[in-house]
Amino acid sequence: FAGVAENRLKSMKAQENMAVGKQFPDFTETDLDGKPLSVSAYKGKVLLIDFWATWCGPCIGELPNVLAAYEKHHPKGFEIVGISLDSDKDKLTKFIADRKMTWPQYFDGAGRDAAPGKTFGIRHWPSMWLLDRNGVVRYISAGAELEEKIAQVLAELPENQRTALLLCRQDELSYEEIADVLDCSLSATKSLIHRGRETLKQRLKPYLHSGAWRDSK
Repeated sequence: FAGVAENRLKSMKAQENMAVGKQFPDFTETDLDGKPLSVSAYKGKVLLIDFWATWCGPCIGELPNVLAAYEKHHPKGFEIVGISLDSDKDKLTKFIADRKMTWPQYFDGAGRDAAPGKTFGIRHWPSMWLLDRNGVVRYISAGAELEEKIAQVLAELPENQRTALLLCRQDELSYEEIADVLDCSLSATKSLIHRGRETLKQRLKPYLHSGAWRDSK
């Protein structure tokens, strides 16, 4: 009984660390082809972490939506990491080849006790976490309206571009406001703006004219 209780507490703690707004815990493993696999390697991308299995009916039912979302959004910076809870490598390999699931898959043959799934306390399948470009959890159980959620997170500007847009629009913000956002001195802020304003304007011109900066401040 003590062992079960301890495992349950570990599972609850792991789930707390994977809540919306939290940095998803990194892991370092190898994929089905023996290549390195980690969450941190996808920083700068919108990432779906999908705990699934070929024996899981709901997982297979959700697969067409996942495939469609990947085909549509992969060129825009969307990636998937699959965490397979299968125990038969040959069956898994054939399945992903037949379904043209070209994204990386973790597999250790342990089935429901696969290392990442056990570490993170995964008890239901499919379980999907959608992370933004900084590795922060934006959606849990992301399968519902998956395509719309991916599009929304992709549309958000990375932190460095949000900062740049603030600099470009300094005519609508005071130097004090920009200094507060950048967390630097007023003199340093003025110097940075004068040095880089024109270059930033040219690089970010599409965003300035589209009004995207207003939604990303």
